[in-house]
Amino acid sequence: INAEYMGERAVSFLQACQRYDGGFGERPYAEGHAGTTYCAVASLALLLRLDAIDLSALLHWILHLHTRGFRGRPNKEEDTCYTFWVGATLKILGGLGLIDSGPVQRFLYSCQHPMGGLSKNTAAGPDLLHTFLSIAGLGLLGHPGV
Repeated sequence: INAEYMGERAVSFLQACQRYDGGFGERPYAEGHAGTTYCAVASLALLLRLDAIDLSALLHWILHLHTRGFRGRPNKEEDTCYTFWVGATLKILGGLGLIDSGPVQRFLYSCQHPMGGLSKNTAAGPDLLHTFLSIAGLGLLGHPGV
C-alpha cells in the first residue's frame, strides 16, 4: 500500500466534502455538520494537511454556530454535545479564543438534570452521550476541575 498516495486521496476527498459555507459534510455536496466537520479537521490534522482547508470559510461557519451554546448546523437548536464537536475543532485550529465561553458554560449548566447528568437541551432528559460530550467540552473550554 502506498501510504503517501492514500493520504493524498484522503485529503482530496475531504477537500471535496468542504462546503461553500465552510462546514464539512459526510460526503461531497452534503450539508455541513459540526460532527463531520470535527472528523474532517481531525483527519487533516493527523495527515499534517490543515493547509488543505479553506480556513477563513470554516471559521466563519463555526463561529456562526455559536449562540448560547453551539448548534450542529445553521438554523438548528443548540445542543450540549456540540460543545465538544465545535470546541475540539476550534482547539485543533487554535481558535478557542475566538468564542466567549461564558454563555456556553451557562447553557451547559442550564441542561443539568436534578437527578444527575446533562441533557441535550433544557427540555430533554439526561443521557450518557450528552453528559460525556458536555464534560469533554467544558474541559476544552478550560473549565476548572475538568
